[in-house]
Amino acid sequence: MIAHTPTCTVLRVTRPNTLMVRYFVPEMQSTCTFSLCLLGVRCNDHAVQAILDWLELHADYERLALVTCDWVRDSFGRVVGDVLDVRSKESLTEYLIQCGAAAPRGNHLDCVLSDMLSAPEPESP
Repeated sequence: MIAHTPTCTVLRVTRPNTLMVRYFVPEMQSTCTFSLCLLGVRCNDHAVQAILDWLELHADYERLALVTCDWVRDSFGRVVGDVLDVRSKESLTEYLIQCGAAAPRGNHLDCVLSDMLSAPEPESP
């Protein structure tokens, strides 16, 4: 179990299932900005507005809890994960499914890991 859940700030919604996120890295005393692909959902065209509505309601001084799958990245290089309300622990992806802006995608992580395993090895110099 994770003792401390890192917090992040969502900078923008870049695609219906992708957020631009800023995360503070204590070891570097700096921030890291990356793309976050929402885990386990297939978003429709209405998802962007639903995400913006959720962020407006749940971002506590722009801080959200960041939940990742050990920093696994998809084939586009996006970190796969979710964001939670710091106080209520409500998940963005659960909200999107409940309001009909996304459909569950139970095999999402399996697909990501399969793509990683089937990728060609880098050539050595």
